[in-house]
Amino acid sequence: MTATFAKPIIGAVTIGQSPRTDVTPDVLPLLGESFELIQAGALDDVNDFAPLAPDPGDYVLVSRLRDGRSVPMAERKIIPHVQRAIERLEAQGASSVMMWCTGEFPMSLRANVPVLYPSRLLAHTVSAIAPRRLAVIVPDASQIEQTRAQWLHVVDDVIAFAANPYEAPNVLDSALDHAADAVRKAQADLTVLDCIGFTTQGKQRFRKRSGTPTILPRTLLARVVQELA
Repeated sequence: MTATFAKPIIGAVTIGQSPRTDVTPDVLPLLGESFELIQAGALDDVNDFAPLAPDPGDYVLVSRLRDGRSVPMAERKIIPHVQRAIERLEAQGASSVMMWCTGEFPMSLRANVPVLYPSRLLAHTVSAIAPRRLAVIVPDASQIEQTRAQWLHVVDDVIAFAANPYEAPNVLDSALDHAADAVRKAQADLTVLDCIGFTTQGKQRFRKRSGTPTILPRTLLARVVQELA
């Protein structure tokens, strides 16, 4: 008799609402048949988002709701929700957890299993590549200065632009093209699309127009997870 083994369960936490049907088309083909994927959203049980809105000086995050809308929020206000989402995935048997957000998170988040943070993978990857000038694309203009400050700990020269991956396709395409033109003009030699919401299609469009190698967080994260299989 041939023994059968259960697939390891990999959890994914979104700071918005699950399921992230916009992310899985790019991620599942890379994970292949090695894992069972389960999801939990920090805002799954939240209906009133106004209390989570960022105040001046807050570290701003942007994520997607089930209906496709995007919502900006203050990181400090959603940390308890993120913690509960991690705990729900652990209770369902997740052996590790992917954070489907590229923001920097505090060490106060607790988990009994490994949590893979894209921000840390991105920082080490970019550091290894050592670009002369790094371009970073974020969802919202309010994130530009915090993003530059974050990346200046990794490289010496950072430029940043906004393009919201959760906008209507024609609006997003226009914003990506505008950012790509600016990146080409600034002669950056590497770009990070700094949000889980950016897609493989968006990356290809941006890469072709900007002429710069471009890192997509969702696929970088999925490839690292696949290495753990």
